[in-house]
Amino acid sequence: MGVSLRVDLLFIHATLKIEVGADLELWGPPTGGNVTVHLWIISFTIAFGPAFGQGNDYLNFNDFHTLLPKDAKQPAPRAFLMAAAMPAAPPVPLKNVIKLTINQGQYPQPRRDGRWLVRSDEFRFTVETAFPLTELDLAGPKAATQLQPPQLLVKDPNAPVCARASDGYYVGVRPMGINCASSILTLTITDEQSVIQDLDNDWLWVELTRAVPEAVWGQALPQTQTPTDWLRKASRSTRISPPAAP
Repeated sequence: MGVSLRVDLLFIHATLKIEVGADLELWGPPTGGNVTVHLWIISFTIAFGPAFGQGNDYLNFNDFHTLLPKDAKQPAPRAFLMAAAMPAAPPVPLKNVIKLTINQGQYPQPRRDGRWLVRSDEFRFTVETAFPLTELDLAGPKAATQLQPPQLLVKDPNAPVCARASDGYYVGVRPMGINCASSILTLTITDEQSVIQDLDNDWLWVELTRAVPEAVWGQALPQTQTPTDWLRKASRSTRISPPAAP
């Protein structure tokens, strides 16, 4: 940015110029940085906040959760097998944090009460989470079946020591400085009599993996280290279909 001023006084003609520029460098959290001001005859730097590499440079959960999908509640579509209103019904899943999507078998028009109307012989739906999983629990009449994420096709050579030994699978939270987090999703399906279905033995299911951003779900890195990977595989969804008709 610059300003010029021309002065005409009798036989004297002169132009005065002043140029100002600035460079901003930021890091954090906590937020710190340098502002370098450039004048036409001098430059100087003003520092603010903690110096680079000092203090806690990772987010706490209150700050990190703002990076996740917003927690506005979505409409409550429910499978046809579920009661329209159950006193002990679980809360409505949060929008985009837990997504339920019908893949196959839905009739064009839903019921007036908002429940899904589906064909039992074609019904398929997917449960997807914004947070990658380290365990999937399928509820049953007696106890839940605990499932581990599918094996990676190629072992992760850069996985942290806390990762699964066989293939290097892990769920890190890089902005929080966490190398291995625990994330468990429990799926429960009940019928109109509130009877818990046996998902593991009676229903069909398959765990699916997707690419997730390394900058969010990767292991913590020192500030001086440059990330080399952009995406990595992690378990985020499960496709489910009901038992075959007798």
